[in-house]
Amino acid sequence: PFEMGDEAWADGIFPPSPSVIYGALRTLFFAHNDNFGLSKTDLDELTKNFKIKGVFIEIDGEPCLPIPKDIVSNKETKKLHFLDLKDNSSVNSCGTEKMLLSSELSEEVKGLINTTEYPKFLAKGEIQDINPFKDFIKSEYKIGIARNKSTLTTEEGKLYRVEMQRFDNQKYKKIQIIVVFEGLELPERYISKIGGEGKMFSYELDNLETPENGFIEPPNEIENNIFRVCLTTPALFEKGWLPCWVGKNMEGTVPNTNLKLKLITASVGKPISLGGFDVKEKKPKEMNKYVPAGAVYYFKILEGTFEEAVKCFHFQSISELNTAKEGFGITYIGK
Repeated sequence: PFEMGDEAWADGIFPPSPSVIYGALRTLFFAHNDNFGLSKTDLDELTKNFKIKGVFIEIDGEPCLPIPKDIVSNKETKKLHFLDLKDNSSVNSCGTEKMLLSSELSEEVKGLINTTEYPKFLAKGEIQDINPFKDFIKSEYKIGIARNKSTLTTEEGKLYRVEMQRFDNQKYKKIQIIVVFEGLELPERYISKIGGEGKMFSYELDNLETPENGFIEPPNEIENNIFRVCLTTPALFEKGWLPCWVGKNMEGTVPNTNLKLKLITASVGKPISLGGFDVKEKKPKEMNKYVPAGAVYYFKILEGTFEEAVKCFHFQSISELNTAKEGFGITYIGK
């Protein structure tokens, strides 16, 4: 949240919100086809089938995804390990029957796992290779102040600081954002702008067939009918951190299926605030709190099969309030 008079310090977010990428690709489509003279309704009709199915950060040819939040690092040895699933026997406000705890003095890990290592996480295998954000993201701070247009003097109370982030290529040679999408015809190469700051980006199209598993194999089996769902992009839910179909006693049936599940625990982290700008209304969009990428939900199957769960949660979007098509809430399933 960043508004004059309320907040003078704005932090950056990496990677960019899926809605920023969605808007940039729509703009690229309209510019390439010279559609800007059409009405907003006509523009929406042209891109009604456009959907982002996956967002990856590619580092030196290796596509990567955010590290899940049930993996932590030992503060002394820096070795990575999974949080332990324990009974929720203490008195607290958490309504789940289990909790995720660490038997060691641990801290959160911020970084990326390449898609070669990611199936090991899904199968709860040993995780070794990660790419910490600090190794390839460099923060730069921009300080500014508003000026009176008549006197050209500075105006009181309008000093601000914004955190800018860019790729640092000292350790890695090439860093890119890979977007898997459908329903939009784009040129093979183009240069356009992205985000409110209008930064330039170069774009190359690669017509690859996307496998149903989203380039990552799910586990073949699970134990005790318990599986994990990991968010790789932020998600917006009507009920805050809970999907709308999770009801009383943390149980519910996944929409349009016979799969009945019970949420037994989760590691979601702090919410992130995302807004944007409404071009049609010419004003900022409402700010909403999203569950961050890397959040992990543990479910137990009450009715149905693991194969049905894979169809519902592996390389699928679970974000609500009409945000799924923008690439929010893309998940993978693990044991």
